[in-house]
Amino acid sequence: MRVELDILSPICPVPVRDDVAIHEPNSRYKGPREGRARRGFTMMMKLDDWEAHAGWLLEAVSEARLIVDRTGHIVFVNRPTEAWFGYRREELIGQTIEVLVPERHRDAHAGNRATFTYQPRPRPMGAGLELYARRKDGTEFPVDISLWPLEREGGLFILAAVRDMTEHKRLQAQL
Repeated sequence: MRVELDILSPICPVPVRDDVAIHEPNSRYKGPREGRARRGFTMMMKLDDWEAHAGWLLEAVSEARLIVDRTGHIVFVNRPTEAWFGYRREELIGQTIEVLVPERHRDAHAGNRATFTYQPRPRPMGAGLELYARRKDGTEFPVDISLWPLEREGGLFILAAVRDMTEHKRLQAQL
């Protein structure tokens, strides 16, 4: 079994070994050692390697990373997720992802999430839309979210990469 993961940051080097292949997004896997590891490329790893390394990869990035199961329950969050959203890790694990979605969008999000699980593929979330996330204190902030499906023996999981767009929006408003 193989799992796709994005190389999350150019400052998190991932060794290229015989059992790891790098390939361009949306291309077919052709064999080991294909391509070179760089930002924007996808890494294919064996399941046991993914489980051994995913935690440190996800903790090493400076942006929020969450993993949810097929039913939308959060199974992993990294430190930036805790800092940005104001929750402790223990408070988020087991909650549905909708706890981080503004209330006015929760019903629609649950439906969109269910649709994604039937045709899972790496993609940006809400293409062309302005997305917002909700902190524990109820405040909202603009975000950019990308999704990656992860197949494991336990089923489908979704890795969400969340970027805080507050500063980007502020700079846009100044132009």
